[in-house]
Amino acid sequence: MRITRRTVLKSIPAFFATAFLPDRKTLLAKPEKRELLLNKFFIAGFQFYDGPGLAGRFHTGMPLSLRAEPDNAYDPFAVEILHGRTKLGYVPRTDNKHISRLIEQGAGLACRIAEVDPEERAWRMVRVEVFLA
Repeated sequence: MRITRRTVLKSIPAFFATAFLPDRKTLLAKPEKRELLLNKFFIAGFQFYDGPGLAGRFHTGMPLSLRAEPDNAYDPFAVEILHGRTKLGYVPRTDNKHISRLIEQGAGLACRIAEVDPEERAWRMVRVEVFLA
């Protein structure tokens, strides 16, 4: 095959199309699920609920649930932390305002156990992370 100026010039657009445009698989691929860390804290009031008795069963990465409690007599931004139906405590007051608002707006939040130490004092046994999913 003889290479001429014309064949080189004809191949330039094809080069750029294949070099800089994504392929079909990339275009059709679903975007990866990304979570953004909102906060990390110890569960407030953990020692007053059923958590300390269950701490030995907890493990890092275990999912927990969050539920806003706007009718709470002490804090209108209160957010409960639950393991199944078992109440473990609350998001600390210093961190609950934005989390409560996000829950009320229907934002996708994920809560997981970040650290567990059953030998620690009750209020420092379980540290959780909250993610915007």
